[in-house]
Parts: sequence; C-alpha cells; structure tokens
Amino acid sequence: MARSASACQISLPAVSEYHRRRHHAVTTSFAYRPLRRIDKQVFCGDILQSRLYGSQQSDANEYADLFDAEMTRLQEIHAPLRTGRRHCSGQHDTYVLSDEAVEAKRHCRRAERRYRRTGLPSTSGRSKRRAKHRGPSS
Repeated sequence: MARSASACQISLPAVSEYHRRRHHAVTTSFAYRPLRRIDKQVFCGDILQSRLYGSQQSDANEYADLFDAEMTRLQEIHAPLRTGRRHCSGQHDTYVLSDEAVEAKRHCRRAERRYRRTGLPSTSGRSKRRAKHRGPSS
C-alpha cells in the first residue's frame, strides 16, 4: 500500500507560521572614523598650529565652539568619516514568530514548569498535546 504525501497532513501552526513569517537578513549602514590610524605626532603638531593656541577668546562658550570646530576640522583631515555596511545574519536575528506561535510556546513552557513543580502527568504539556492530537479515546 503506497502512501502519498497528501494523505498524511500534520497541522503544526507554530512551525508553519515560523516558516511563513521568516525574515531575511538585514543590511545596516554605519559611519565611523578610523581613529587608530591617525599619526599622533602629526595630529599633535596640527593642534599646536591651529587657531586654538593663538585665540584671545575670553568667553568660555565661544572658546568651546572654537574648540569643537577646530577638532572637527582636524578629524576630517586625519580621520575622514567613512561609511560601512554590515550584513546581520545571526541565527536568532532573522526570524519573527507569529502571535499565535508565541502564545503556544508560552503555554507550553508554563505547562512544563507546572509539571516539574507538581510531578503529576496530567499537568504535562506534552501529554495534553498528545491527547489533543490523538482525538477522543476509544
């Protein structure tokens, strides 16, 4: 007796929803400065020759603005802003379960904890699921 694939149907909503709602890997963009590649002696020389050491600013806010502008300018010279892309393809980063699947997993975990706590087979999540899939006992 040959069995066809359509004769045996198993309905597992948590698994089917998992495969149906699976997302593909995401690519994210980010900006960075390669600060470790800066030649420190040349950078220090440029700081000493900058407007920071010849400035006659008496107001702290104005000097802070000048410091910010000069440091940004020197960073652009010695470590220009670069952009990169990262492909996030971790095992746990790429899937999202449906609300029904999350609820089913939560219910199963609660039943298993209850079974471990009481030790009664009637509280086992597995035995309840088996009984549900078997149908009424004859």
